[in-house]
Amino acid sequence: MSIQQPTFMQNCLYFTANHLQRELEQLAAKSFASTKMAPAYTYLTLMIEANPGITMTELALAFDYEQSTLSRLLQKLGGQKWLRKQRQGHQTQLYLTTTANTILPTMHRALNDFRQRSDQLMGGRSQKLAVAHAMARATQQAKAVAYE
Repeated sequence: MSIQQPTFMQNCLYFTANHLQRELEQLAAKSFASTKMAPAYTYLTLMIEANPGITMTELALAFDYEQSTLSRLLQKLGGQKWLRKQRQGHQTQLYLTTTANTILPTMHRALNDFRQRSDQLMGGRSQKLAVAHAMARATQQAKAVAYE
């Protein structure tokens, strides 16, 4: 049986963004399966790798996470012995341990796999980047409106 979708479902940002999110979650689950962790852990780990000494505040802002959410995520990385925290005044700086070096190649491969799969899903790299950049701009505009 074929269901006819009303126009509002195709034109509704809420519906289409959530539908895309569900598709990307399935794609990410396949790509990041080798890490045996949710994709968020790979992104956090690679951000810390790229920015040794990044503070929890900076990391929370970069990912738009609440501090409590970030703390829970980082606990798991700490439990894997991949993360070292260092207090610097009122801030906590984050560093990867040498133990993390064992998972980093797997994380990089998973991220590259996800990039390739998402490029295909979105009709090519340039199309994907155009959508991603438009979504980032829309998110910033939505935040500005929400905080007026």
